[in-house]
Amino acid sequence: MAGVPTGTIGKNDWYFREIEQIHPNSLIREVTMAGNERDLVDFIGTHMQGSLRDPVSRGQKLPWWEFLVIKNTGTCSSAVVL
Repeated sequence: MAGVPTGTIGKNDWYFREIEQIHPNSLIREVTMAGNERDLVDFIGTHMQGSLRDPVSRGQKLPWWEFLVIKNTGTCSSAVVL
């Protein structure tokens, strides 16, 4: 993918931005939790409501997608969500 839609949530400032112009750290959000499989599912649901591109808290204009990496130190696997 050469260009990705980029802009501010709720505004009409969207445009296609070259993927090479976006720092990888802006596309990967990492969080840590400790729990079992049910805790992980609940945690994913909660964190899917947030985004690195939230202009209010982060002031970033980023693509419509990101990778959410959940490191689980508990009793089940970790997860990566696109």
